[in-house]
Amino acid sequence: MQDKSNYSNPNKPQISKGLQDFINAMVEEIVLKGEAFDEQKKKWLKKYSEAEGLNYADIEEILDILFQLILNANDIAKKKYEIEQYQELILRAEETADSHVINRCIKGIKILDEKISSHLQTFNECLTKFINLIIK
Repeated sequence: MQDKSNYSNPNKPQISKGLQDFINAMVEEIVLKGEAFDEQKKKWLKKYSEAEGLNYADIEEILDILFQLILNANDIAKKKYEIEQYQELILRAEETADSHVINRCIKGIKILDEKISSHLQTFNECLTKFINLIIK
């Protein structure tokens, strides 16, 4: 059986080790160090990609969406952690029968749940765009 996937395509553009290393370092700076995908990084990425005959606009779009995905995933994780904190407060408040604290926590959880739903929707939209760009 012959593999017909894009991954086995002999015409698939290859990138140099230098460009791979640059992208890896840039992603590490942005994701782990919290740096911005600023104009300077884009300028260098454009120079590298154009020197290798690659479509810079596609690469930039893929990276933009990837960074949006990561940001949304981080926001979702933070909101889930905040909900866990509220849940712990509720458990402690139940022991003392403090209904005021319980009601405030429940309101906080509802607000966070709405924010998580919004982040999940954005995450799913970005993921769909990302997948479509990767397989095109």
